[in-house]
Amino acid sequence: VGSADVFNMQSGLYRGAFGGEERAHNAAVCGVDTDAVSRRAVTAAVDGSIKFWAFRSRRLLQSLDLEAKITRIFLHRDSGLLGVVLADHSVRLVDMDMYR
Repeated sequence: VGSADVFNMQSGLYRGAFGGEERAHNAAVCGVDTDAVSRRAVTAAVDGSIKFWAFRSRRLLQSLDLEAKITRIFLHRDSGLLGVVLADHSVRLVDMDMYR
């Protein structure tokens, strides 16, 4: 629960995990996505936490905590906007460049 591992899509080899030795989140991960050029990744957990990562180094760039549980995320790669669907039936938009 809470881990987000990285694998090579062609070879299937394990490449590491977001968060290193620790888990990426303290709750179940409900969404993972990357930007158009795989420089940054975003993970979301059901507890309302969103974390932004440097994809290659898997280093945490920023984290954001929302007021409600997250059920799903959608990243619009052309605009860099992350749509976040919350359990209270609301939708939040998060700018991937500004982390808010």
